[in-house]
Amino acid sequence: LMVNSGSSANLLATFALINPAKKNNLKVGDECLIPALCWSTSLWPIVQAGLKPKFVDIDPHTLNLSISDFLVICKNYDWFFIDDFEQNDDYGKDIIRRFIGFIDIAYIEKVKIKFFMNNDDIQSLYNGEELLFLWDRTISRIEEMRDINDK
Repeated sequence: LMVNSGSSANLLATFALINPAKKNNLKVGDECLIPALCWSTSLWPIVQAGLKPKFVDIDPHTLNLSISDFLVICKNYDWFFIDDFEQNDDYGKDIIRRFIGFIDIAYIEKVKIKFFMNNDDIQSLYNGEELLFLWDRTISRIEEMRDINDK
């Protein structure tokens, strides 16, 4: 599906998440985590869909959550939606390490994750060498989590 902008994509994706024809859809009033520093076009689709935005603090230097934040969040939420994750190589290994840490915690806590990309896209998010073993394990966990989510 092609759209004219990222904000239109956010709007369509958010309304796809509340579609009552889909199993495991979000319900009006469900909380949706969003970084405290974000674009209005990330916030307003959440509000328009009847979801309740819950702002989370981020590191002002990296604009990311920390691993300890992931642990707290995964203990308190059942679903995560991941979109707009850029490809990285060994120069971006800190971002990949953070993503691997999040997937590890989500896997252990049995959190459901929905990716707005296909398996081939997920596998190609890291094209470096240094973290290849960890990345392969992460892909395996994501595939296992997807199988559980589809049941």
